Amino acid sequence: MIRRLKPGEIIPDFQIDLPLKCVKLSELMDGKSIFLIFHRFYGCILTQYQLGVIDSDYNKLKSDEFRVAVVLQTSQGEMKDKTSVRNFSFPIICDIDKHLYNYFGVTPALSKEALSAPDTDDVLNIARGLGYIHGADSGDPLQLPAVILLNENRVIKFVHYSKNVGDLPSVSDLKRYLYGL
Repeated sequence: MIRRLKPGEIIPDFQIDLPLKCVKLSELMDGKSIFLIFHRFYGCILTQYQLGVIDSDYNKLKSDEFRVAVVLQTSQGEMKDKTSVRNFSFPIICDIDKHLYNYFGVTPALSKEALSAPDTDDVLNIARGLGYIHGADSGDPLQLPAVILLNENRVIKFVHYSKNVGDLPSVSDLKRYLYGL
């Protein structure tokens, strides 16, 4: 059974893979709190769409108070080739081997039916209408999202394990969690 992490636990200073380099988690945090948003893999249309939503929301709220990083089951090599990744206002963490997913207890759904949200087909149609196309299946197609908030000392302050692919708090909601509102 996978152990789910809880607020109050201290996270090691992992080395993490960004598309163009490897850094320590503390370097990425730069003395700030960070929301680690776990999603699926870059080839997934829903993930590509959600990255755009996160980027738009984060740009509206951006401040020096906290950071956002998105963890994907995609290799550094695949992400290096994605020029659009360099335009996001947050870093992408490449975790093709699922080390972070496993450590943080971010699990896949038990079935395709359990993965889908009530409006998944509607969101897929919107994403396709915006020009997103399915790419390489580099990760687990049943992967569920999650959000973990670490304070500046890498202590877990908030955990959200998604029940389906659409169960992901907005960046506005995340900011409220940061301040305990």
